[in-house]
Amino acid sequence: VATHKMLGISQISTKGFCRTFSPPLPCTGVASAVSLLPSASQPCIESRRCHRSRRRLVSARAQSSSYSYGSNASSASAGSSGTPGKYSQPGRFRPLDLNPITIRVGGDDELPITAQLQPTVPQGVPPGHKAPLIILSAGFLLSASMYRSYASDLAAWGYAVLLYDMSEVTDDVQAVTALKKVIDTAMTDPQLRPLLDPTCVVLAGHSRGGKLSALLAGKDTRVKGLMLLDPVDSTPMTPPGEGFPTSLPGLRQATSPPRSLPVLVLGAGEGGDVVPESGNYRRFMEACSGPLWSVEISGAGHLGFLDKQIGLFSMFSTPGSTPDDAVRAASKAAMLAWMEEVVCPLCSRGPASGTPGSTNPKSALESEASVISKRLAPLGYSVLRNIPSPPAGYAAGGASSYASGSYDGGGSSSSGSGRGSSSGSSARTSSASPSSSSSSSLPPITESYEQLMTKRAKELKAMLVERGVPCADVFEKEQLARRLVERCGVKQR
Repeated sequence: VATHKMLGISQISTKGFCRTFSPPLPCTGVASAVSLLPSASQPCIESRRCHRSRRRLVSARAQSSSYSYGSNASSASAGSSGTPGKYSQPGRFRPLDLNPITIRVGGDDELPITAQLQPTVPQGVPPGHKAPLIILSAGFLLSASMYRSYASDLAAWGYAVLLYDMSEVTDDVQAVTALKKVIDTAMTDPQLRPLLDPTCVVLAGHSRGGKLSALLAGKDTRVKGLMLLDPVDSTPMTPPGEGFPTSLPGLRQATSPPRSLPVLVLGAGEGGDVVPESGNYRRFMEACSGPLWSVEISGAGHLGFLDKQIGLFSMFSTPGSTPDDAVRAASKAAMLAWMEEVVCPLCSRGPASGTPGSTNPKSALESEASVISKRLAPLGYSVLRNIPSPPAGYAAGGASSYASGSYDGGGSSSSGSGRGSSSGSSARTSSASPSSSSSSSLPPITESYEQLMTKRAKELKAMLVERGVPCADVFEKEQLARRLVERCGVKQR
């Protein structure tokens, strides 16, 4: 029950659990909570059958599709059609793991709380290359070792990546303080500092790690971007108290002018068995008002982003219908595209890969979404909002500066294959901006905002679709009604 509550799970099935429990261990914290679970050495017959069936199903899926990525990528399967996108390809540098760094992040002299940092940097870069820093925070009770492929594959594209583990489980406020000290250490450590671009620090995180990243980004202006992998905010199961605040108000402020923090949100289309809707990735998407790319990976489970699964957590989350290796490949391609096309230019620098930047990042991201949906993993949707346009000469010169923060008009574009799409079908794409969806060119509505609020969300979305107004990025009735009024206007009777 304690583990169930700490994980923020709204409901749990006991099917397949052994009725014989191991005795409580003489310890406290997570270990004692885990001891309340069924003994791993005494699974019930039904559980064995369930696990055997699941292994056969996952094995069949893995054999039917070939997914490759990063430094260990192999050629695509012969049955695949089309050419993979630029960011689905291996990087040209060699990832190098530096010596681990241990720092104290809390506690006292008698019982210190430490964090072990594992830096991975690109090897073989040109002289003078300064790598943007990506710090990836693991999910609750998950190990940094479960995200090793992200560090290797991002480093192969010219990025320095920091994974870290903490010696103790803390509340969110203490964990955010620890994350801040991780940044401080990276900026001052003798082996890391000469390799890093201190003006381009990006936080990434999975599950609770996404929430921690958003919490710190709302306070620390050194953070220049966010990449959130199926993030989880406060839910009804979150422990009460000041130690577990929601991250959404700070995220909303950080993504608003003048800071306009760019955010990538990757959502698991089949993660609802673990993450309640009240705290899932869509809440983060709705809180962002600056540059945003939100992608839902159809068939992805909440734990599908991990390099490997562990028995305890597989009890709480069923595998998604999309294989985990495909989920990881799609996630890394999106992360690289976001860094190269949006974040690096906003940090007044060229792409870390050293390749020329795009003159139209919005179009580049749309193309990448289409390739991801066709070749790597089906997408439920891909939403782009407020994507900045680079200055003239950016692609040709590699952009040593980024003078203006002009946006593409505040418009959004969306593409998606639908929740029921297959991995072999490409995403449909449509785009619009306020200039093409303004009240002067769209038929006005006859109901007031209050009258619209009496309708169902499904009806409001149908009205938006009928008028050609993008609405893939809004889900709540209040948001749908507000967009109708703002984009279409109210006809005066």
